[in-house]
Amino acid sequence: MFNKTEENNIYCETHNHYIPLDPANRHYQEVLDAIIAEGADCFTGDIPTELQAAADEKKFNQQLADYRVAVATSTVHRCRWSCRSYRDAAHR
Repeated sequence: MFNKTEENNIYCETHNHYIPLDPANRHYQEVLDAIIAEGADCFTGDIPTELQAAADEKKFNQQLADYRVAVATSTVHRCRWSCRSYRDAAHR
Protein backbone atom coordinates (compact mmCIF):
# COMPACT_ATOMS: atom_id res chain seq x y z
CA MET A 1 0.00 0.00 0.00
CA PHE A 2 1.30 3.46 -0.90
CA ASN A 3 0.50 6.94 0.32
CA LYS A 4 1.80 10.31 -0.93
CA THR A 5 3.34 12.46 1.79
CA GLU A 6 3.65 16.23 2.10
CA GLU A 7 7.40 16.09 1.42
CA ASN A 8 6.94 14.99 -2.21
CA ASN A 9 7.65 11.40 -1.31
CA ILE A 10 5.61 8.25 -1.45
CA TYR A 11 5.33 6.22 1.71
CA CYS A 12 5.33 2.43 1.27
CA GLU A 13 3.38 0.87 4.13
CA THR A 14 4.42 -2.64 3.12
CA HIS A 15 8.17 -2.00 3.52
CA ASN A 16 7.96 1.02 5.85
CA HIS A 17 10.08 3.34 3.73
CA TYR A 18 9.82 6.56 1.74
CA ILE A 19 10.23 6.70 -2.03
CA PRO A 20 11.29 9.93 -3.74
CA LEU A 21 9.24 11.20 -6.68
CA ASP A 22 12.15 10.56 -9.03
CA PRO A 23 11.61 8.67 -12.30
CA ALA A 24 15.19 7.36 -12.12
CA ASN A 25 14.43 5.66 -8.79
CA ARG A 26 13.76 1.92 -9.02
CA HIS A 27 11.18 2.01 -6.23
CA TYR A 28 9.31 4.87 -7.92
CA GLN A 29 9.07 2.70 -11.04
CA GLU A 30 7.69 -0.12 -8.89
CA VAL A 31 5.00 2.26 -7.60
CA LEU A 32 4.05 3.07 -11.21
CA ASP A 33 3.96 -0.66 -12.00
CA ALA A 34 1.64 -1.24 -9.03
CA ILE A 35 -0.66 1.57 -10.18
CA ILE A 36 -0.74 0.06 -13.67
CA ALA A 37 -1.46 -3.45 -12.37
CA GLU A 38 -3.74 -2.74 -9.39
CA GLY A 39 -5.12 0.75 -9.92
CA ALA A 40 -6.46 2.53 -6.84
CA ASP A 41 -6.26 -0.68 -4.76
CA CYS A 42 -2.54 -0.12 -4.21
CA PHE A 43 -2.93 3.41 -2.87
CA THR A 44 -4.37 4.80 0.34
CA GLY A 45 -6.79 7.50 -0.78
CA ASP A 46 -6.83 8.86 -4.31
CA ILE A 47 -3.84 8.37 -6.56
CA PRO A 48 -2.24 11.80 -7.03
CA THR A 49 -2.77 13.18 -10.53
CA GLU A 50 0.96 13.38 -11.35
CA LEU A 51 1.48 9.72 -10.35
CA GLN A 52 -1.51 8.54 -12.37
CA ALA A 53 -0.26 10.53 -15.38
CA ALA A 54 3.21 9.00 -15.02
CA ALA A 55 1.72 5.49 -14.75
CA ASP A 56 -0.48 6.11 -17.80
CA GLU A 57 2.53 7.32 -19.79
CA LYS A 58 4.59 4.30 -18.76
CA LYS A 59 1.77 1.92 -19.72
CA PHE A 60 1.34 3.65 -23.08
CA ASN A 61 5.08 3.41 -23.79
CA GLN A 62 5.06 -0.30 -22.88
CA GLN A 63 2.09 -0.92 -25.16
CA LEU A 64 3.72 1.04 -27.99
CA ALA A 65 6.94 -0.97 -27.64
CA ASP A 66 4.96 -4.23 -27.67
CA TYR A 67 3.05 -3.07 -30.76
CA ARG A 68 6.27 -2.19 -32.59
CA VAL A 69 7.71 -5.64 -31.86
CA ALA A 70 4.50 -7.31 -33.05
CA VAL A 71 4.49 -5.29 -36.28
CA ALA A 72 8.16 -6.01 -36.94
CA THR A 73 7.65 -9.73 -36.28
CA SER A 74 4.58 -9.80 -38.51
CA THR A 75 6.48 -8.03 -41.30
CA VAL A 76 9.33 -10.55 -41.11
CA HIS A 77 6.91 -13.49 -41.29
CA ARG A 78 5.01 -11.93 -44.21
CA CYS A 79 8.28 -11.30 -46.05
CA ARG A 80 9.43 -14.88 -45.50
CA TRP A 81 6.07 -16.20 -46.74
CA SER A 82 6.08 -13.88 -49.77
CA CYS A 83 9.67 -14.70 -50.67
CA ARG A 84 9.01 -18.44 -50.30
CA SER A 85 5.83 -18.24 -52.42
CA TYR A 86 7.64 -16.26 -55.10
CA ARG A 87 10.56 -18.71 -55.11
CA ASP A 88 8.23 -21.73 -55.27
CA ALA A 89 6.24 -20.19 -58.13
CA ALA A 90 9.44 -19.49 -60.09
CA HIS A 91 10.47 -23.18 -59.92
CA ARG A 92 7.21 -24.58 -61.19
